Amino acid sequence: MKITDIKLTDPIFLPWKLQTDSINNLGTSFTYTFCQVLTDEGITGFVPGRGDTVSRGFIEEVLKPYVVGEDPMNNERIWSKMYWASFNNGRRGASMIALSIIDNAVWDIKGKITGQPVHKLLGGFQDAVNSYGSGINLNLTNEQLVKQMTDFVKDGFKAVKMKIGNRDKKLDLERIRSLE
Repeated sequence: MKITDIKLTDPIFLPWKLQTDSINNLGTSFTYTFCQVLTDEGITGFVPGRGDTVSRGFIEEVLKPYVVGEDPMNNERIWSKMYWASFNNGRRGASMIALSIIDNAVWDIKGKITGQPVHKLLGGFQDAVNSYGSGINLNLTNEQLVKQMTDFVKDGFKAVKMKIGNRDKKLDLERIRSLE
């Protein structure tokens, strides 16, 4: 089996509330690009990926030539080829987003070939995983933060996570105390 092509949708922009952590303002929209990795045996890996036109261009111009023609069962080889092909473009940001989009689609193919969910292929052994309510919420007022955390608990979460990281540590302490 060989990978024959990578197809991407045009980006879809979804509006979102402003989210802020100690480093970033994450904007008011999310961008999604859906990726299909096709094979000569008709098995297709499909993943939604966070990405924009930069990631799209990087996938099509830089990574795709290193993936087409490869056996999707050799996912470590594919990842390594993509990693070294993108080495001069940095270890973060758009190049890593692009690499992860293709990597996830290749894992999807591998799961379909083996008839196994990807979490089992990766060694997962649990039937359930605990979750927690979380938000990128440093931009919220203390009142808004309390409401968000209270809503998480009302929704059934047994744990919550909030952001801290203000330059003024007193503000962080106030945020923590507001949740007591």
